[in-house]
Amino acid sequence: MFATCRKPRWSLQESALFLMRFAEVYDITHGYKEIF
Repeated sequence: MFATCRKPRWSLQESALFLMRFAEVYDITHGYKEIF
């Protein structure tokens, strides 16, 4: 890791957490759209 670059790219864990959260939110909104 370079000291000059704080966060050039997301780490694998961060991207996985973001995808999991996005999937949860998408499922919730999609479910609500199907109900109404």
